[in-house]
Amino acid sequence: MAIGKARTQYSAGTTLIELLVVVGLAGILLALGVPYFGDLMNSTRLTSLTNELLVELNLARSEAIRRGQRMVLCKAANDATCAGSGGWDQGWLLFEDANNNGARDVGELVVRYRSALPAGWQITGNTLVSSYVSYDPSGTTKLTNGGFQAGTLTICPASASAPRTQGKSCSTAWAGLAPSKPNSVNVAELPQPIGELRPPKL
Repeated sequence: MAIGKARTQYSAGTTLIELLVVVGLAGILLALGVPYFGDLMNSTRLTSLTNELLVELNLARSEAIRRGQRMVLCKAANDATCAGSGGWDQGWLLFEDANNNGARDVGELVVRYRSALPAGWQITGNTLVSSYVSYDPSGTTKLTNGGFQAGTLTICPASASAPRTQGKSCSTAWAGLAPSKPNSVNVAELPQPIGELRPPKL
């Protein structure tokens, strides 16, 4: 009787070395992808907040023209009062400024209130727009003393101190006549009828 050779059967499972290689590669890909995903989320949020602020500035201007009344957008302490300190990230109020003092007083109509921004974001205004932006009935930005008002509102993640050139960490919105710059908008040149507001292309 012929004696056959025994066949050796091998398991189709994964070896420890193969498993370690896969885990190592997954870790590398994750380490590379997470920062990019975070940047993408920040970029999307930055664009959204910038467009929201630009729409509010456009609304303030168009309402001033439509109502024939000075309209003010101020940083808010709450849904009825302008803030005397802090940044625009606290939220803002849009109201009719009947007595032209740049602050919301009892009896002055509030058109819109925006609550505080999500944690981790800040909006700062330079000197002339640090507290309010005011449009007269002609749609021109004016200080309470009648002088022309122009300035920049800068939106950043709270950890970013200055805009980057490419892959921006910050964004700017202009109030008043200002030179055009990449990723900025001269809101005084963007009249849009109420009901037809569209975020400008950045």
